[in-house]
Amino acid sequence: MRCDRPDHPGRTLTSLVWATAVGILLQAVSAGQFISGLTNAIGVHSIVGTVLEIAGLALVVAAGVDRHTRRHCRGRWLAALMLGVVLLIQAGLGHAPGAVPTAVHVPLGAALFAWATVLAIALTRTTPPRPERHVQTTAHTPSRTGSP
Repeated sequence: MRCDRPDHPGRTLTSLVWATAVGILLQAVSAGQFISGLTNAIGVHSIVGTVLEIAGLALVVAAGVDRHTRRHCRGRWLAALMLGVVLLIQAGLGHAPGAVPTAVHVPLGAALFAWATVLAIALTRTTPPRPERHVQTTAHTPSRTGSP
C-alpha cells in the first residue's frame, strides 16, 4: 500500500494534524491580540492552549497507532509524533514564568505552525498513480537480403 493513497488508513492522524495547525493559528492570533493590547484575549489563548495540549497527547497516540499501519511511511508518522511532543514542550514553556521561556515560546509557536501546516499538506497530498510499464518484446529476425 502506498502511504499517499487517500483511502489508506491514517485519516484520523491527518485530520488531527490539520486541526492542530488551525489551533496553532488561533493561538498566534489570540497572542497578538493581547500582546498588542487590542483585546484581552488571554482567556481565549489559555483555552486554545489547553485544547492544543490535548491535541499534542492525541497526536502522540495517533502517530503510534499509524506507525503500525503505515510502517513504510516512517517520515510522516515520525513527524506527527515529534509535532505532538514539541507541542507539549511548547505548552510547558507557555506556563513557565519569566522572560526566557517566553522568548522561546513565541518563535517556537511560529515554527510549530509552519511544521503542522507542511505536515498536514504532506499527509493529504496524493500523487497520481504511475502508468504501468509494458515491456514490448519483438523478436529480431534477420532479413533474407543480408541487411539487418
